[in-house]
Amino acid sequence: RLTYALQMNDRKEFDVRRSGRTDLPALSMQKLTNIGKATYEIGLANKLKLKLGAIGELQNNQNNPETGILPLIPNYSSFQPGGFLIFKRTKKKFHSEVGVRYDYKVFDVKAISKSVPRTIEHESPSFHNVNLMAGANYDIKKKMKVNISLGYVERAPDINELYSNGLHQGVSGIEEGDKNIQSEKSYKALLSYEVQIKNRFFFQALGYYQFVKDFIYLQPQDSFRLTIRGAYPLYLYKQTDAVIYGSDFLLTYEP
Repeated sequence: RLTYALQMNDRKEFDVRRSGRTDLPALSMQKLTNIGKATYEIGLANKLKLKLGAIGELQNNQNNPETGILPLIPNYSSFQPGGFLIFKRTKKKFHSEVGVRYDYKVFDVKAISKSVPRTIEHESPSFHNVNLMAGANYDIKKKMKVNISLGYVERAPDINELYSNGLHQGVSGIEEGDKNIQSEKSYKALLSYEVQIKNRFFFQALGYYQFVKDFIYLQPQDSFRLTIRGAYPLYLYKQTDAVIYGSDFLLTYEP
């Protein structure tokens, strides 16, 4: 199976501006994203299936100079190739699968320096990420089953987490990225139970626990940043260890 996707974004954000410039966007950027994916699945012995995949994403972002304001994120391009391998097996009431995925992500960034005099800083940060997963479900009886999954995921930081520098109209705050941010590393376990009752009721209960090393988040600061457009709260992208856990319950009825 071959899949190709193209997405073009022409994004503008506006603010009340002086000297009749309100009709000029305070943020204006054009982003082009190309995504290609190829997957191949084959049946092996003992009801074992193998699924192979290759993925590639190419992205380019350009800021329009019409704003007259330093852009929130810089001009950049990114390339992210990757591949995965999944083994699936079905044996009577027991279904299981294990998989591994690798991604490489590299940026080509032309950032404007935070210090004056302003200069263009050309940088190319790159990230290697590995994902592992194992899952199984058991059919207790017809229309009733229990699922369990374990996973390890690495996520590369996005461009805004690395290079944001300026006023973000969407949150009315100033955001600053950190180019030293590293990939998140996450361990997750999930257990669920689900049952279908007379083709009308469906019930699911699940619990999950996730530990994330170097969790990336936006931290509000105590101070405000004064600009010619006013005083704005300051947010910095930071990393810390975090635990996310909880439970979900779902009940649906189809009349």
